[in-house]
Amino acid sequence: TIKLITWTLYTFQGSETVGIFAALGNVLGVSHPIMFGISGLIVPGVAKARAEQGLAAARRYAIKLSAIGGTLLLPYFIFLLICPALALRIFAGAHSPYLKYTTELRWFVLQYIAVYLSVVTTALLNGMEAPRWTFMGQLSNAIVSTLFRVPIAALAGLSAAVWSGVLTYGVHVVVNVFGLRAAGKAQEKSSFPPLEQ
Repeated sequence: TIKLITWTLYTFQGSETVGIFAALGNVLGVSHPIMFGISGLIVPGVAKARAEQGLAAARRYAIKLSAIGGTLLLPYFIFLLICPALALRIFAGAHSPYLKYTTELRWFVLQYIAVYLSVVTTALLNGMEAPRWTFMGQLSNAIVSTLFRVPIAALAGLSAAVWSGVLTYGVHVVVNVFGLRAAGKAQEKSSFPPLEQ
């Protein structure tokens, strides 16, 4: 769906808008190693903790790792929210035409916060072996993106393409959280205590 937004901006707003969108995205790209590295640790760790200590321990493990990742990302995100012009100057240069897009960069930060929450909750679902709910979360993202984000990006341009991403990933997080509750209840019902010797 990210490519769909790019193609939409290119088709309806032109290549210059796509370039700005990509440049703003590059500023947030610094967070990718942490974001997806934490996700890669959550899946096997949750699966192991769940098998050895139960669902509650698996959840605690996921929350702990998510908090570590959030702690690493938070200073950077706060910097971008407070000093977007300085951040753009560092990344794009003092005379870059992108320096005026501070509002859009702030929206991008909020979108990435939602992206991070969707990534870690998806990882927890995968570690809990709940692929159906992982799929439902991703499907909700795709539906909202296609039916809402793409049309509004086509009509309203760059700013709308960015802030609508907050809603898109926000819906993804809500579906994931609902899935975590549903999958947790189902697994608690299906689990049996060990037989007494």
